[in-house]
Amino acid sequence: MQGKALLKLVTPGFKEQPVPSEESRPVKIPACYYVATSVDGLIADRLGNVDWLKPFFSMDYGFHDFLDSIDTVVMGRRTYERVLTSSTRKNPYERKLFVVLSRTRTSGPFANLFWHGNLERLMVRLEEMGSKSLWIVGGGSVAGTFLDAGLLDEVRQFVMPLVLGSGTPLFGPLRQQASLRLRESQSLENGVLQLRYAAEK
Repeated sequence: MQGKALLKLVTPGFKEQPVPSEESRPVKIPACYYVATSVDGLIADRLGNVDWLKPFFSMDYGFHDFLDSIDTVVMGRRTYERVLTSSTRKNPYERKLFVVLSRTRTSGPFANLFWHGNLERLMVRLEEMGSKSLWIVGGGSVAGTFLDAGLLDEVRQFVMPLVLGSGTPLFGPLRQQASLRLRESQSLENGVLQLRYAAEK
């Protein structure tokens, strides 16, 4: 106690930090990054396209069951704008809470919420909106931001048997190294490798 009092005297602008209460603890909503990659760990080619995935669309990869299990989708602006320019021009995530992370865009079709700022505050907002499970759709920078913040729980990666050479990596730049624990691996009949990781906290 004496040391804290001395610190107040010698440190300009010193403010004693309040003890966190139950109400101020971070909101935790389970978040999964369900994603397809090339063997060299890329989620899009050098032009940002994902057309290279089309030869593998004959299988479901448990996608519809996964989609039924989540109530909220989160994506970055570039991924969102690819959704808007898709050939169907329809919302592929109907009946889901649709969130776009963007520094520049504040409105648009389909999306329920555009967000720029602290992810912990986003979790509070989503809880208020009734969210109970998140799919981090992409891109890699958004997934990396969630991983950095300790808010990513699971990675479900489907490794397609091809090499792109250059493009968008699975995760964007991270502030620090992150550890994943392999929970499941399965080789599918079309050569796709399914990997399921838990993020180490």
